[in-house]
Amino acid sequence: MPNVIPNNTRVDSFVAINKETATCELLLKTSNESVIKGVVVFGEQIFPEESLFVYQKVRGTGTPWPWLSVQLKHARLSPER
Repeated sequence: MPNVIPNNTRVDSFVAINKETATCELLLKTSNESVIKGVVVFGEQIFPEESLFVYQKVRGTGTPWPWLSVQLKHARLSPER
């Protein structure tokens, strides 16, 4: 069956520092080729609205990546505020 996530799929999360943008990135990756289509991240004082929805952007081939990156930046430092 297509579009079925194997029950042994694991989602690993990592926090990486991006020195160029002076931010941290939350990286989510599956243990196989399953695709993360979107993620909701909650973080008080990290996002202007205290939560953020990030969705998968499809690469040029039309195939989504098996990982997702979320930029974390303190809300008071974000230019949107």
